[in-house]
Amino acid sequence: VMTIHKAKGLEFPVVIYPFANSAVNVSKDKKWVNIDDPDLPGLKTALLPLTNDLAKTVYGFIHEEEKTKALLDMLNILYVATTRPTERLLIICDRFLAKSGEIKNLPSMIRTFLENKDMWEDDKDEYMLGDTARLPAKEKDNDDVLMPEAFISGDWRENILLSGHAAEYWDLEDDARNLEWGNLVHNILSKIDTIADVDGAIDSEIIQGNLMESEAKELKTLLLDILGQSEVGVFFDGSYEVRNEAAIMTKGGKEYRPDRLMMKDTKAIVLDYKTGKEDTSHIRQIESYGHLLEDMGYTDVERYLLYIDKSYRLLKV
Repeated sequence: VMTIHKAKGLEFPVVIYPFANSAVNVSKDKKWVNIDDPDLPGLKTALLPLTNDLAKTVYGFIHEEEKTKALLDMLNILYVATTRPTERLLIICDRFLAKSGEIKNLPSMIRTFLENKDMWEDDKDEYMLGDTARLPAKEKDNDDVLMPEAFISGDWRENILLSGHAAEYWDLEDDARNLEWGNLVHNILSKIDTIADVDGAIDSEIIQGNLMESEAKELKTLLLDILGQSEVGVFFDGSYEVRNEAAIMTKGGKEYRPDRLMMKDTKAIVLDYKTGKEDTSHIRQIESYGHLLEDMGYTDVERYLLYIDKSYRLLKV
């Protein structure tokens, strides 16, 4: 028994895919869009809810785009599941309740497929496709095996050095470790609105297997120390409306995703987290975020870069 994601790249003679009821669900609940409405001259951008009601407006194409992405995600998962078996595949799903031709989930997709094959029957629960005969066993290669008369080998202990401890997971000189560390920090901080959320965010990474408990204690201490500093703590004290990794779409359709946005009235603060070495590209990036917020109508915009390794550095741009 394994998840579909874990089964990638593997194959089995028989695969049973139970509970094949995945729905076409839009993962995002809201999205920033540019508003070009002459009746609303003061409103340049808005955070719109991605609900079915949006589909009935002039911004219905945005809702449709997100639904298409969700459908593609479901198809990708279905592809992985149905291409693992070499002989037989059994799919078990709910009854096909959706209207003909309407694809809302996997059962309705299977129904549409059966209808296109002229196989659909309203009172039928089981369908069988393909040849049910068992495939013949592959013949083993009977080529003669050559056995060497002698093996040339050496003591591996003389050629391999074993490290007595793992590298620190914030080793900034190691690009691979730094990338892993950076992704971990971003994942945790994306789940934090206030400093009170640190415990829950770290526990979530432990449960998902992304963080060892021994590392978690050290990382928790580091984050609590950084967020507890007065110059950083003001961003995590609950004074602002917070949007972590919120998407901002320009008029040209380009999407930007700052790490943390904080808004209050006409003031906006954008904060980006960095775990590598300082670079001028970081400044250009945070400045572009600031310009986007100004275009959205915020008159007081502040930009900050928070560099995190074994300590921290807060840079106001």
